[in-house]
Amino acid sequence: MKKLIMGLLLMIAAVSVSAQLKYVPGSFRCLSFQAKNGDMGKGDVTYEYLKAQWPMDDNGSPAALLIVKFRNMLPEESRKFVTYFSAGCNKAAEEFPAADKHPEAYWLYVTAGDLIEITFNNPGHGACKVGPFKLEEKKIYEIVLENEKMQDISFNSIPGGATVMLDGEYVGVTPCEKKQATYGKHTVALTLDGLTKEEEINVSDERAYFDYDMRKTHSMSLSSELEGTLLEVDGKPYGRLPRASVILSYGPHTLVAVQGNIRDTLQLNVNEHSRMSHNFSMKEKKAVAIFAKYGGENVEADIDINNERLDNCKTPYTVNLPYGMHDISVSYMGRSNSKRFKVGDRTSSICSIELPDGVTKAKRSKELHTADSSLGQKHYWNNVDRKWVIGISAAAVYKNLVDFSTIGCQVGVRARTNFGKSKLGLYTGAFYEYSTGVNLMSGEADQHAFYVPAHLNWHASKIFNLSAGIGLNYDEMSFTSGYSGGSTGNLDYYCGQLSLLGEVGCNVQLKKFLLEFQCSYGGNVVVIEGDGGSLLKLSLGLSYAF
Repeated sequence: MKKLIMGLLLMIAAVSVSAQLKYVPGSFRCLSFQAKNGDMGKGDVTYEYLKAQWPMDDNGSPAALLIVKFRNMLPEESRKFVTYFSAGCNKAAEEFPAADKHPEAYWLYVTAGDLIEITFNNPGHGACKVGPFKLEEKKIYEIVLENEKMQDISFNSIPGGATVMLDGEYVGVTPCEKKQATYGKHTVALTLDGLTKEEEINVSDERAYFDYDMRKTHSMSLSSELEGTLLEVDGKPYGRLPRASVILSYGPHTLVAVQGNIRDTLQLNVNEHSRMSHNFSMKEKKAVAIFAKYGGENVEADIDINNERLDNCKTPYTVNLPYGMHDISVSYMGRSNSKRFKVGDRTSSICSIELPDGVTKAKRSKELHTADSSLGQKHYWNNVDRKWVIGISAAAVYKNLVDFSTIGCQVGVRARTNFGKSKLGLYTGAFYEYSTGVNLMSGEADQHAFYVPAHLNWHASKIFNLSAGIGLNYDEMSFTSGYSGGSTGNLDYYCGQLSLLGEVGCNVQLKKFLLEFQCSYGGNVVVIEGDGGSLLKLSLGLSYAF
């Protein structure tokens, strides 16, 4: 009695909580022997078999068979059913849907009677009550249960932008969502760039998101020189070679053939022009980096190895090549070159191919001018393609002479040229230097100097240079107070000296700006007045290109 009361309470609670599971009115019918054979579906057991194996109820009497079919609900959901029966009725047996036996229906054997009521309760879809029905022994009946529960479902594709149709109705373009879709089976079709995919889906509590690969595919025939070679596609096992058709979606893929310790790798970027077949050589291999250079710079060139184009591969590119000789060629903007390259244990792993210029001097100059203009580097200090670069310069200068030292400033014009495409160039210019408040001969003077350098410049890197050379420096004093020239009286000017200096320096080039440090040391060439002597000069300056 307690179990009966608890069952009734659970049944009432289930019905009150959810009304999504419904009995389809008018779906109850009795199936004749002929109707059963026609309606029950291929693979069902025969009526004669049922007669021989007919289940008995708790009273020992033959049961009636109630076949439950579903609408907007997966037949497998019947495995979650909890069934309750009216007084005097019980479950004799049940058979759940199976692939080889009534896959679309749930079979329930119950006690025969005149007023049979049954409640089906599913935790996810609620409960519903059917009946009262009159059920006779060894007779077969059918009802249909409908799930009215709705759920939002989402569709996505790689790449996006696919048109989605659900049961023949337009949903949207991926990523998109269908609001309030019924549970159970639906037909979905996606179309993108002429490619259409169609499949049957099952909407349930566990499945509300559907993702599709809409990339175009390409079929390849793969073989190996060794029997039984294993194939891996993008790191996943794919079986043994040979294979007449390996389906690859458009895009990058890595195919690896494995035989013992030997691995042969093929990297592909699959598209409509990709090869139709490939034979893995299964020989010992080595990774070789291929570079193409044009005008001394690395460029992205197409690659052919042994007269076979690598699909959508551009230099610099690393490829595994079997030991032996290979013909490697590269092509870029109508220019091409090739090299016979040996691969082995002790050979180089870098193959660099220089592309010929193939243009006239005038055309090359025009190309460089166009490139310089587009990059804004026409007058950059580090633009080695420019013949001359001229700019203005300002610096702080320290001088140490025999009798005194000064700190002053330097301004002037700086010029730089290069020797062709080499890293060497020439630096020169003309500069004026000025210092004030110099203590000399019991007086104060202003120092004026004129300086002309001639340096050899070396491009150590793209922005860093080293320089060395000579410089001519002429110094002159203009006394402002306190100097007496003896018998000649007061002098306004003290004629100085012309010095020849040995110089070294370094500079950093940042587009239009050049930061330089320079050290100079030398002696007098001509001494107009005074004792003369050595000269040490240090300078730190900044130049700006016109």
